[in-house]
Amino acid sequence: MRLKLKFCDKKAQITLFVILALVLIIIIGIIYFMFAKKVVIKEEFKEEAIPEVFKPVDNYVSSCIHQVGVEAIKKLGEHGGYVDPEDRYVSGKSFNIFHNSPSTSEFVSFSYEEILNPVPYYIYVPGKADSRNYVLASAIPTIEEMEEQVSRYMARELISCEGGFAELKEKGFDVIASPDINVVTRITSNDINLYVTQDIKMIKNDVQTNKSNFITIVRFPLLKYYYLAINITRDMFLQEFTEGFTEKLIDYYAGVDFTLLPPKGSITTHDLYAVTWNKQKVRMDLQGLLLSYVPSLQINNSKNYQQISGSGIDANFLKTSVLNTSIKPETLRNLEIDLLYLDQPIYLNINPSRGDLIAPSVFLDKPFSPLLPTEYEKEYRFFYDVSWPLIIIMREETNLEVDDFKYIFALESNIIENKALLEW
Repeated sequence: MRLKLKFCDKKAQITLFVILALVLIIIIGIIYFMFAKKVVIKEEFKEEAIPEVFKPVDNYVSSCIHQVGVEAIKKLGEHGGYVDPEDRYVSGKSFNIFHNSPSTSEFVSFSYEEILNPVPYYIYVPGKADSRNYVLASAIPTIEEMEEQVSRYMARELISCEGGFAELKEKGFDVIASPDINVVTRITSNDINLYVTQDIKMIKNDVQTNKSNFITIVRFPLLKYYYLAINITRDMFLQEFTEGFTEKLIDYYAGVDFTLLPPKGSITTHDLYAVTWNKQKVRMDLQGLLLSYVPSLQINNSKNYQQISGSGIDANFLKTSVLNTSIKPETLRNLEIDLLYLDQPIYLNINPSRGDLIAPSVFLDKPFSPLLPTEYEKEYRFFYDVSWPLIIIMREETNLEVDDFKYIFALESNIIENKALLEW
């Protein structure tokens, strides 16, 4: 699902409340559509009864279905709802994935040197964000898209798991399986239902039977993490969480000094020499600050949340780096949530500037008397365009059927001329 929203237009204004209402209607429609489909599947799809002697074959096939299904679910979590975004067959579409340019990509990679575990932006600006481009987009998959991906992955990988049934042949079974496999996946609140159709002929001691329909249930609440990710995205966006953090970080380390960041606020001097900056160095300095400070970002009530104590500038800065969500505290209590920036390239533009040189605006300050020397007034006031990727990892210890599950997604933080996207 790739949504594109523009909050302000010369001809029309669409309020955020209208957009949220539309999203709510879409979600209700999806739930109704899914429920209706599940009723049809359960009524039409029935497993055939087979003689007890062939239960080992039945169990073997069901075990493969469960194993491959669990693999697909874990991959869904690792890629924010995509089994493999680089596999066009499984994902059903192609994406723009540029590991060395996250600000122009639909996914962000864990490494800027190679595509490594790309995860989707749940909210981002296509292309480079500036005062003429502040259209929002989302790479959040729909539930139906996730179901289709699991089905395609399983239909392709089940043959490998079955492995020609060599293990069963050693036990005296002759198994002939059709290479044509059809899988229908249904994701519900608490589990994932897998309906597999594969014609399998089973023979032992001149006794023969056939079975085509197999039903396996993986007991795991995938939708819980999916909706948590969407709710965290919503809260971060509406609260301008990462944008506010970026602005505060710039202000905290800005000043009229080439070793600091160029200031956003207006500072006027009459010094003889002007302080200038190199844009590439400023970009590297800001990347270093993000690398140091993003790990301090927290989500309140999560398992690894640590309350900030003390006073002073540092403590106050860290206290503002906590997201207070609309999610019920008991839902987050056992959930570890890590917010990461992994030193990927960021997009940075600062004005006024000339090429790579960032310099103040200079004004002639004529004295009221010709006997007094002429001075040059220098105004240090700069406007930042900044885009950087935030990766969010959710994990929870469970006793369910999918071990070591992680749900990973990303948000793109965007500041345009010192303002967050909502202000535009």
